[in-house]
Amino acid sequence: MKTGIIVAMDKELRQMEGLIKNRKDVLTGDGRKVMTGTVGNSEIILAKSGIGKVCSAVGCMELIDNFHPDCIINTGVAGGLGKGVKPLDVVIGTDTAYHDAWCGEGCARGQISGFPAAFPCDVELTERLVKICGGMPQYRILRGKLCSGDSFIAEKAEYDRIKTEFPEAVAVDMESTAIAHVCYMKKTPFACMKIISDMAIGESHENIALYNDFWEIAPEISFNIIKSIIERL
Repeated sequence: MKTGIIVAMDKELRQMEGLIKNRKDVLTGDGRKVMTGTVGNSEIILAKSGIGKVCSAVGCMELIDNFHPDCIINTGVAGGLGKGVKPLDVVIGTDTAYHDAWCGEGCARGQISGFPAAFPCDVELTERLVKICGGMPQYRILRGKLCSGDSFIAEKAEYDRIKTEFPEAVAVDMESTAIAHVCYMKKTPFACMKIISDMAIGESHENIALYNDFWEIAPEISFNIIKSIIERL
């Protein structure tokens, strides 16, 4: 199986690039570096999209059009939503929606007119991720909806709004829904796995500090989980 993996940031990319064997670096039309090679029995195309919905959508479209993967997995970090979610939890998405979209009457919150209110993750691919992560009892695995928007959720008021409008959501990020949206349009199976870096439940500076601390304490955890997943796809 040829698997496309999309991350948003250099920090996330560096965790993964050392795993790829027979690595080749390819430049896309807009100058993005994409890494191809193998991990275990899987052919991998690894790309850093950049942060936010536009960058992630363009990166996903280029990956699909140029490399024709059998599926796309978006991985990286996300902010936690809800009382039962904690930093370092692993969230496997069931579906994903925009928390900052509103197209007026006749559309649900988060829905872009003409598209689903939420983009479902591929059931078969998601179950494979769940099964792989289930073999790592040292990590707490959660399943649920992810929400995406072009802002870092650091204020409690914004956190409360998202939880009110999307009560089933367990995590928030800035990329997964845009990637799922492109995969929906391109008929490419999509799955999402994120590690919770912080919780938007205090003052802004506290949440940003917690997010920054995550990169000091969690890279090894993140690396081990991602390594196990892509080696067993």
